[in-house]
Amino acid sequence: MTSSNEKNTPKFLEGGGEMGQIIRDMDWTSTPLGKPEGWPLSLKFAISSMLKTKFPNFIFWGEDLRCFYNDAYRPSLGIEGKHHSILGQKGKEAWPEIWDTIHPLLKQVWETGEATWSENQLIPFYRNGKIENIYWTFSYSSLIGDDQKIGGILTTCTETTDAVVNLQRLKESENQLKFAIDAAELGTWDYSPHNDKFTGNDRLKNWFGLDSKKEMNLSLAIQTIIPEDQKRVTSAIAAALKGENEGKYSINYTIENKKTTEKRIVHVLGRAWFDEKNQPYRFNGTMQDVTEKYLAEKERLKLHAIIENSNDLISLATLDSKMEYLNKAGLKLLGCDSLSGLTILDCIHNEDKEIAIKLLSSLIKTGSFSEEIRFQNTLTCEAIWMKWNGFTIKDPDTKEVVGIATICTDINEQRERELILKNKTEQLQLALDVAEMAMWEIDSQLESATGDKRLRDWYGLSEHGHFDLNLGLNQVLESHREKVKYALAQCLDFNHGFLDIEYPMENPNTRIQRIIRAKGRTWFDEQKKPVRMIGVMQDISQIVKARTELENFSKELEKQVEERTEQLQKANSALQNSVKKLENANVELESFAYISSHDLQEPLRKIQIYTSRIKDHEEAQLTEKGKKYFDKINVAASRMRTLIDDLLTFSRTDVDDTQFVLTDLNKSLKQVLDNLSDSINLKEARVESEHLPTINGVWFQMRQVFSNLLSNSIKFSKENTPPLIKITCGNTENVEIREVGLNQDISYHKITLTDNGIGFPMGMENRIFEVFQRLHGKHEFEGTGIGLSIVKKIMVNHGGDIIAHSSKGKGATFVLYLPKMDTTV
Repeated sequence: MTSSNEKNTPKFLEGGGEMGQIIRDMDWTSTPLGKPEGWPLSLKFAISSMLKTKFPNFIFWGEDLRCFYNDAYRPSLGIEGKHHSILGQKGKEAWPEIWDTIHPLLKQVWETGEATWSENQLIPFYRNGKIENIYWTFSYSSLIGDDQKIGGILTTCTETTDAVVNLQRLKESENQLKFAIDAAELGTWDYSPHNDKFTGNDRLKNWFGLDSKKEMNLSLAIQTIIPEDQKRVTSAIAAALKGENEGKYSINYTIENKKTTEKRIVHVLGRAWFDEKNQPYRFNGTMQDVTEKYLAEKERLKLHAIIENSNDLISLATLDSKMEYLNKAGLKLLGCDSLSGLTILDCIHNEDKEIAIKLLSSLIKTGSFSEEIRFQNTLTCEAIWMKWNGFTIKDPDTKEVVGIATICTDINEQRERELILKNKTEQLQLALDVAEMAMWEIDSQLESATGDKRLRDWYGLSEHGHFDLNLGLNQVLESHREKVKYALAQCLDFNHGFLDIEYPMENPNTRIQRIIRAKGRTWFDEQKKPVRMIGVMQDISQIVKARTELENFSKELEKQVEERTEQLQKANSALQNSVKKLENANVELESFAYISSHDLQEPLRKIQIYTSRIKDHEEAQLTEKGKKYFDKINVAASRMRTLIDDLLTFSRTDVDDTQFVLTDLNKSLKQVLDNLSDSINLKEARVESEHLPTINGVWFQMRQVFSNLLSNSIKFSKENTPPLIKITCGNTENVEIREVGLNQDISYHKITLTDNGIGFPMGMENRIFEVFQRLHGKHEFEGTGIGLSIVKKIMVNHGGDIIAHSSKGKGATFVLYLPKMDTTV
């Protein structure tokens, strides 16, 4: 079976190999030729014949010379070239690189009908991805169209590139040595040891300053060498002629032209040849002028030394940023001991890598860049600010970019200085803003002035308006103008150099008057001539006003002081009387303490003894009413003893430093709990305590603090509710210390005692610590109202304090603040 496509294929296109298939598959409707079925019969015949021949054929058809070719011609187009894009294309478009060569021949055949013949013709064209030199033996002949006129041109050809190239190589080999010598600008020499004959080419004799026809011997050649090199050269020649190093000879030395005295540094290569008796029969070689190379290498070494000893990081890298060279400073800055696998981006700080990628990606286009960026030490990960200057390296011949060079300057200190300067500038501006000051500057000739925005606002000037010294002076009130001029002149005097003046001025726009204080300083050059004057201004209108008011106030105050002094003298006299009375009161207080401890307790003790005897022996004879009176006597006596004991305790809470010792509050609390065990068991109370600190204190007073607080919590418990007392310990915050009114330079323990008792009303937080303050009747709860006063006084004696807070019926909380011991001593 045959496909529909095969059935539709024109007869003349059947077969024809690859090109036949390509012609069949091509859409020809977009070309002037149209579909193959409609092509001229003569074109069909020519293409059919071309596709079937095994000889390379190419057809140019029509006036625009459209292109066709067969499989045999296909290899001539190469692997990457014009195949098969030129099929059906105009000849001029298909062969632009050789059109000027082949078009005259094609035109000749088209116009005359006579065939052409070209043998080994060089016709380079594009193939295999480049323009190649291709040699052809070819013939152009005319193709007759259906109208009996020339309709196209047939090209029969053979590529002869290999044959021509081989022939050229054969011819070139004959002159290759001479060409190499001429191209390398070499001098050649030949020495015969047997007859001491030395010969050289014209170039060598020209370097020696000798006539090209003049014969010479080795001695004459040696004489052209500068004296300081002759001994070294003759030794090297002698060694080669002895067969050392297989007779090879390689040396550099300097020769001097006998005519021009021009000196050249030459590199000489040679070899001695030996016969079967191991005798030298020939010694020849080449001489190359390496003066420029030597000097260039010398300069290169100098440049390399400069680069290696530079403090800047200098590097070379490939286009994909792989490091090829890094000088000593760069290795040290980056903490590298090897460049293996290291790229530029490996040296950039992580936060700046995105910037570096953008710079490197655009470098080929821009050619160079300069950017401040952070590099990174690979060992310490320390960020290093660098001024990164990058630029491309180009091949001097092709101008193609072949690498990347970087020169980086360490600007860490500069950045720090800039940061410091920026901070100083911001601080200065902040100081000016806070002080509401303006800055100004005047040139050394008192002709021009500049000022900041605040100064311009005061003087009624626009932001960019002209401002000179005369304009500023005109706004000074006339009464002070000459004074200001004189002060400025003094500031420009080397022996003075400073300005400090107050004057009134007026804004011409708003008519607002201000009193200004201007302070400044002048800088002078080596000749003591003023260079510039810089200063500040401050609106002191309010200060002057306040100063005037203060002066008036001072006068009034002096008057009041005189009056108060007289009053103070009277008060001092009254104070002395009060001190005397206080001293008497202290004596009386001591007497009271003695009476309380001796005289009052003695009759009280007798009352309790005799009431006890009456109770033991006479109680049965008393009436009920008498018993009732008798009980009241006992209760009153007991309360009297408690009151006396509490008063004595309160009066004795003042202690001296010798009584302070290391006091473990845990032990103090345990002793109190042991003493109160009966009350605790009776009330079924529970006391929970955290670990308490050790302080510098009076141990029996701290025991009394816990005793009074715990006794109160047990006493003032709710009916039918077992007391729960919690004691916690923590540290204090500065805010809390400040609110309590303690010393903020000291650290404090915070001990909190909380109970679930009846509490006390809000608003009584301070009164409960006053002497004899009772919140309940003496028939409700026993006590004298002195217990919390004693606690307060003890806490103050210890450099601390106590506060309380509660609400009625919701328990009470007492917070104790005690200084921590100084552990630094």
